[in-house]
Amino acid sequence: MSSVLLSRCDRLGDLVLSLPTLGYLKDAGFSHRTLHCSAYAEDIALWAQHNGLCEQIWVAGRPAPENIKIDTPAIVLYHNQETASDYRAAGLKNSFAPRSKLSTLWTYTQTLSQKRSRVEKSEMHYNLDVARFCLESLGMRIPEFKGLPALKVPRTWSAPRKSPHTIICVSNSASAANWGLQQYIDFAQTIFEESDGSLDFLVSGYDAHLRRQGLLQSGILRQGVGMVEGFSSVRELICYLSGAKFVVASSTGPLHIAHASGINVFGIYPATKVQSFDRWRPDGYWHKGFVRYQVMP
Repeated sequence: MSSVLLSRCDRLGDLVLSLPTLGYLKDAGFSHRTLHCSAYAEDIALWAQHNGLCEQIWVAGRPAPENIKIDTPAIVLYHNQETASDYRAAGLKNSFAPRSKLSTLWTYTQTLSQKRSRVEKSEMHYNLDVARFCLESLGMRIPEFKGLPALKVPRTWSAPRKSPHTIICVSNSASAANWGLQQYIDFAQTIFEESDGSLDFLVSGYDAHLRRQGLLQSGILRQGVGMVEGFSSVRELICYLSGAKFVVASSTGPLHIAHASGINVFGIYPATKVQSFDRWRPDGYWHKGFVRYQVMP
């Protein structure tokens, strides 16, 4: 068996946590690996391809690559309508995935019964469980998991703004919604000198306008702190984060992108068990960058 398809049509951070599984499948002997992802995450897939984790990309909603055959082993790490539609159109039959309510969207020939709460392991190790199930079902060798080194950014990619020493992502969605803007501001004032006076607030997401207004009213920007209001592409975000020394963020895409780049990270996590650090921690990348976190009540 030389080819395998890994599907993760989900959010940016979830896809980053899936990339170590691609490296694991490479070690297992799959010489040709295809990564199936959502269109908005295509730059993450291209980043993976640049680092030799996959040979080709299949963007959801586009025709399947010609070399994807109906008997290609397909590992599904997340169920949604995009995955179901693409798999039906390609006629894929040999799929490995955990059972869920959504598995009725199409028929799997191989499934992994999900009998645990998915909180005692990290999401990255949960992904490895599915990959190992695939290897066992195919009678293949199950290698030791080694993890990935920090991912390199293509030289042709660039960000429109120079990266500061420290980046604090203040748009936290629901993963740490009870950590207010003032707490980010207080944190920034605490570490400003340690950041060599080079610190940016990254403002993006659904609550960006409120966070922007709050930062302007706080007066902290007059102290030499910068504010960045998102980027035009994910690749610009990758370049910007990977050029920093320290990134602070809630459990969202920027935190995982920074960690995969080898950057020191500090994560903000809620007390909710299913959103805990134990499950959603930056994981699978072995490098010198440290990981610290704080749980907010």
